[in-house]
Amino acid sequence: MSQPETDPNEQANISGADLAILVDELKLANARLAMLDELNPALISILGRPNFTCIQLAKLMRLAGHKINTRSEDEQAAGIFFLLKLYIQHGDAWSDIAQIEIQVMINKAKER
Repeated sequence: MSQPETDPNEQANISGADLAILVDELKLANARLAMLDELNPALISILGRPNFTCIQLAKLMRLAGHKINTRSEDEQAAGIFFLLKLYIQHGDAWSDIAQIEIQVMINKAKER
């Protein structure tokens, strides 16, 4: 049995409230992308991390349940990705949030 064809020109039925939410989400996404327009000290700190500085963070992340291979490149990528996500989510507060999240991982590791 074939599906009825839909008219590609037919507009989606979106309420005003839903449209406002979508617009707000797009504005937030654009603001987050704008944070990556220029290389700044925070991004240099995150993206410029040598792999050997990410080993301990990767170990903690593994204890917290993250699946990370033991190759140094994988550990570096996981550490940088973790910190970059915090930067995109929290802007200039990324480092403070990272310290909190790392402390949570340490506490979880001690419980084991």
